[in-house]
Parts: sequence; structure tokens; C-alpha cells
Amino acid sequence: MSAADPQAAIVLAPGLDHHLLRGWLRAGLLPHLAQVTARGGLRPAYPAGPTDPAAMWQTVLGDSPDSDALPARLGEAGHDVLSVFLPRHRAANGVRSPLAPPPVPRDCTPMDPYTVVLEEGATQPGKPVTGVGGTATLQGNTGEPYPGLTLEVAPGDDGRHMRLRLAGHEILVPERGWSPWVAFDSPRGTEVTRCAVLSTSPVVVYVVPPQDGTDSTAGPVPLTGTPGSLAAHSDGVLDDALVSELLADCGSRVNEIITAAADERPSVLLACVPYIEPAQHHLWHQLDFTSHWFDSREHPQPAVLTAYRRLDELVGALSATYPELLIASPHGCQSLRATVDLNAWLRANHLHGQAHSPDGRGLRLRLRGRDEDGEVPAAAARALLDEIAGRLRNLAEIDGSGLVVSRVEIADGDLALRAPDEPDALVHFTPGHRARRETDRPAARDVVLARSQLRISGHHCDLDPFFVPGGVLTTRPPAPGPVAWRGLAALVDEHLAAAGPVPARHH
Repeated sequence: MSAADPQAAIVLAPGLDHHLLRGWLRAGLLPHLAQVTARGGLRPAYPAGPTDPAAMWQTVLGDSPDSDALPARLGEAGHDVLSVFLPRHRAANGVRSPLAPPPVPRDCTPMDPYTVVLEEGATQPGKPVTGVGGTATLQGNTGEPYPGLTLEVAPGDDGRHMRLRLAGHEILVPERGWSPWVAFDSPRGTEVTRCAVLSTSPVVVYVVPPQDGTDSTAGPVPLTGTPGSLAAHSDGVLDDALVSELLADCGSRVNEIITAAADERPSVLLACVPYIEPAQHHLWHQLDFTSHWFDSREHPQPAVLTAYRRLDELVGALSATYPELLIASPHGCQSLRATVDLNAWLRANHLHGQAHSPDGRGLRLRLRGRDEDGEVPAAAARALLDEIAGRLRNLAEIDGSGLVVSRVEIADGDLALRAPDEPDALVHFTPGHRARRETDRPAARDVVLARSQLRISGHHCDLDPFFVPGGVLTTRPPAPGPVAWRGLAALVDEHLAAAGPVPARHH
């Protein structure tokens, strides 16, 4: 290998589930990933703490003080590093991006507000439960879904299409179909949006909230996920077919951009594929017959499998340039069937005067001398936490078929010294459950367990990491046992050391 040759491609794939991956590899559905594991191997990966995305990505990308920053580590080692679609991270010398500004896609599609534009007299489709959806009524043929963004509508020639003028772009969109992404200038810089025509008569159009974007050679690209789509799908505004099409299109665009970056032949390509995570959040129920949203009458290829096959295609393309590959995710996914309100449980068990849950999964005692409302003596604190943990571990599912809490992790050290934002204990739930959110409404104040009303059918937050392992695939034979996510940077170092000397950096 010469000093100018590419060495390795490192692909971060949020949500890549070890169990699904192993099954589909055995079924022969992912041939390029199978070639990687045949040369090296597949290992499960677990984060050290909660399975929420911010904490996990900060651990390896360098957005927190105690992280082992992978981009900085690669740059400092003298590698010529090209990064594409990395989650938010600290800037690093020697690490460049082909997109300007560098993208910072969100790890999970957020519950941001969305807007449906309606002809006067039309009603919003679906059954809103998130509380973040809104409508805009057409005045004549013009509506304003978001401040400063206008949409003009006119019927197509065949009655099955709509002629739209969105952000100054004229487009023809079929009923039950998506427009292309369009880019426009705003006070915040380049933004992108698109829309779906839900009905031509009466006119009903869903418009994606404007978001940061870039007008790349492959066309306009969203850089921060697809805000609003998760809430709109949860409310039934967008059906499974529309969401599948949206995610497939985004995945194709991401693959095109990453492949084009690989064509520049940097010594190390550091890329993130942000399309597996939202597919699992939205459409996990296509894999789970126990889900409320599972429909046995539908037999399409599950959207989650489509996303994994898209990753497989990307790995095949990168293999043509890079002799070594490492594909990694800190967590997988599980079904979401019910939400848990720990404060309601504390009230029902007459413990709310002694403890509370600030965020739905952490427990904080009302400790005398530490908290303003403290009434629990320091000498009784640990015994009380042990009692709460024991009783929580016996909390049964709604139908009594299993347990809700996997374990309760009690903090070490002097509880009186814990900062106001630090919990005294952390509750880890079993598959099917997570802490209740504001957007999970409606749920009565005193309901401990409630069936999820959202069409979000997959999740990983709040679970015991044991139940949602990610996966690490390498072209080098791996050491035995699972991968500790915090040690990913060291694993990359080993991979690159085996790949050969550091090539000269491009200038």
C-alpha cells in the first residue's frame, strides 16, 4: 500500500441492531455486510450508561469533557480525514467535510411542530395526540405553512396531481406523493423543505418544517433529520407508505453523498448514516406482530429491512475503495407499547413526599439538608432507595404478562453531595416500555402504565442496554466478547494500525 492509498472507512450507523443484523446476515439478505463479517466479525456493542443518543454520541465524538473524541484522535494522528453526516461533535484539526456548512444531523427524528395546509372547510387527517401539529388555511390558492414560507396550489391537468409553488419552486406532485426537496435562502442561511399531497380534493398538503440544509451536487439535502415527520406520522397524518418513501429517498441521497466523498480517496472516511434510526422509530411495528399497529394484511418489504439493505449497498460501494471497514452503532431497537409515569407510581405508593422523578427515568430523593423540600434523613436514604427499587422491580405490565422494570441503578458515594441535576437512582425498563413524555398525551395524571397512543413503534431510550445491543462489524478479526462503546476510538486505532502507515494528508 502506498502512502497515498485510502486506508479505512468508518461508518457510524445509529440504531443498527445486533439481533436484526445477525438474523438478516444468516438469511443471506445483506451480502456486502456478510463479506465484512467473513473477513473479520460481528460483535454486540453496549453503552456504559443510558441509551439516549446525546450521551452515547458525546462519548465518542467529543461533545463532552470526558469523551474520547474520535475525530480529534484521527486528526491528531495525522490521518487525512473526510467526515460526512456526523452527529454533533467538537471541531477537530485535520478533519474536513465536503459539505458547507458541515452537517450535524440529529440522531433521532424529533417531535418538532408540523403544519398541514387545508382548503377551507377541509379537516386535518389522522387523530392528533402529539400536541405539536398545526394547520394553515388556504386564502384563495395561497397558504403560509410557516412564517415567511408560502405555498401556492393549483389543480393538475389530470386531477391526480397538484401544481405547487413552494418557496419559489414550481413542482408537479402526484396525490399521495412527495415533492422533491427544495432549497431556499432564509435569515438562518440555506434551508430545505418538501411537501406531500395528501388529497387533491379537498386540498390537503403536509409541509415539512424548514430545516438547515445544503444545495449539494446531488440536489438539496436536509442536514438535521426530518423534523415534523415523526409527529405527523404518529398523529396519522402521514401513513406508513408515505413515511417509507420519505425515508428511502433520504437514504438514497445520503448514500450518494457518502459515495462521492469516498471518490475523493481520503485516507480515512468517517461517515454517519442517519436513515436506520428513523426507520426503526417509525416502522418497527412492521416487524412486531404484538404491536398495536401491526397489520397482517400488508406484506411489503419492511422499511427497516430496506434501510439495512441500503447500508449494505453503501458498504459494497465503499469496499471498492477501502481495504478496511468498520461499521458501528452503540444501540439497537425494541418495540414501544406502553409508557411509564414514575411520579404517578410514587404517588400511588405514598412515596411522592419522599422522592420524585425529574425526567421520567431518574429518581431523586427529597433529602434533608440537600433539597429545599427535603424530609428524608441522610441516615435513611439508602434504605429508602433500596425499598423503592425492590417495589419497582415488581411492577407488572398492563396485562400482567411480565415486568416493567429491569433494574434500578443506585448511585455510589455520598448522596448529599450529588448535584441538583444528578439522580440518586436510574430506572432501566424492559422492552416495550419507556418513560412518559409530554408528547405521549393523553394520559390521566394518576395512570402509571398507559398504552402508547403514538405510531412511534420502536425506541431505545430508557431501556436497560442489555436489551438493545448495537453492532460492530470489522474486516479485522475481533477480540472475543462485546464492545464497550466508550472504547470505540481505541478499537479504531487498532484497526488503522493494522491497515498500515499513516498516508500523507491532502492540502
